[in-house]
Amino acid sequence: MGAVASILVQLSGPSVVCGIVPAALVKYEEGLTPRPADPFEFGTRTVVRDMHTRKTHGQGLERWVWHHGGAARDDDVVPARHPQLWHLYI
Repeated sequence: MGAVASILVQLSGPSVVCGIVPAALVKYEEGLTPRPADPFEFGTRTVVRDMHTRKTHGQGLERWVWHHGGAARDDDVVPARHPQLWHLYI
């Protein structure tokens, strides 16, 4: 997911990628690296209370990708001729 997010950010800016991350995972990841997540590298991040909130937070979005045991819609990939339409929710 990081590679996909990074490419979309390079093409269209950090606002097209939004990571929806449970607070426990943020705490764990921050313990692994002293460097905070850079929105200009991987997009924006929304921290939610738990995994249940994460899974319900993305409902109703036009395009989304869940990983680490989540789900992905078949139409997650938008043709390259329309990069302005790309929005990736991780």
